[in-house]
Amino acid sequence: MAIKVTFLTVVTRNETVERRYPGGMDAYVKDNLVTDTYRDRNIVGVLFMSSGEAEEFIAKLLDLGFSYDEITLIDQFVGLLSRCNWIGTSIISYFSRKPRVKESKCWLRKTDGKK
Repeated sequence: MAIKVTFLTVVTRNETVERRYPGGMDAYVKDNLVTDTYRDRNIVGVLFMSSGEAEEFIAKLLDLGFSYDEITLIDQFVGLLSRCNWIGTSIISYFSRKPRVKESKCWLRKTDGKK
């Protein structure tokens, strides 16, 4: 399974949200207006149009007890903006569209590193 990456998407594991976010996943989805295309059985993404908004959201998560290795920021056209070994990506460059691929996506990698 995979979720869509749009603009700047802050991604974390569902199990982390359940553990650290007040009210768990239900509250996280409601508070951050998460739709189904940004959520699967493993990960959840919250999208932002500006890096400032994304940074503020990440700071909020850190204040709630999330750690940097539990959060990643992905740009729709560039990909991962920091090293993250638990996320796989398929990024569609703004200048070179891949045939038959319409949108950037990310997914939780299995522990053996395979999709």
